[in-house]
Amino acid sequence: MEDIINDFLKKNLTSKNDTLREMISYMLNGGSARLRSSLLLNLIKDISPNNFDNKLNKALYVAAAIELLHESSLVHDDLPALDNDSIRRGKPSIHVKFGEAKAILFGDWLLNEAFYFLKMSGLNSDILINLLYEFSSCNKELIEGQLLDLQENSDPLIVAQLKTGSLFKLVFVSSSILSGLDEYTKKFLQDLGLKVGILYQIKDDIKDKESDATKRAHSNIILKSTESFTFETIAKLKNEIDNILTSLKNNFNIELVNTIKVLEKIF
Repeated sequence: MEDIINDFLKKNLTSKNDTLREMISYMLNGGSARLRSSLLLNLIKDISPNNFDNKLNKALYVAAAIELLHESSLVHDDLPALDNDSIRRGKPSIHVKFGEAKAILFGDWLLNEAFYFLKMSGLNSDILINLLYEFSSCNKELIEGQLLDLQENSDPLIVAQLKTGSLFKLVFVSSSILSGLDEYTKKFLQDLGLKVGILYQIKDDIKDKESDATKRAHSNIILKSTESFTFETIAKLKNEIDNILTSLKNNFNIELVNTIKVLEKIF
């Protein structure tokens, strides 16, 4: 799925502005695994296996929009005034490569492009309105999470829930909307996405600490929590995720085979 999404972005994400085209190229060749968009497509494939090919073209626009929302948040989070990260995926961050002013504008532009891609998807108005609401809610939570992360005594799990969990929640909710699931089933997927996102952030922080003990963990979970608390939280989240997966299979006949394969690579 990663190659499909990358090819789609390279074909469709462009600008008449030379500087923006250069920044787009730099971003698209930045080594992203396209995890969130890959999860979206695999979720749709699991939920609607017989209709996946018919849904793929429109779903790609939504997958791309999720990537653009994510990339926008990363460009802004890396800025000196916020997380002040000079390296992103082993390369200079956007503001280091192009300057802070251009990075701010590029982050804004990516956010606008996310909503533009939703409009270009050709989805019917009811689905589009639901997606617009979910995307807007996600972006608000990303901003709230970043504001909370600036505070010294913030709860690291709430920060992870807002800064990382919200995007994963968006992925799982969007898959349910595109697959035509009812509200009751959608809530199970929403809860699953949130827990997957928090677990992903904890695992990512552990990896960061192991690779570089001096590096600031993005959500501060590792720096602010005891080791026992961290691993108790991991065990609890894994158990809750397993329970939701079992409920989806037994109660709704939804078995997330392809999705689980993606998750197994990161967990």
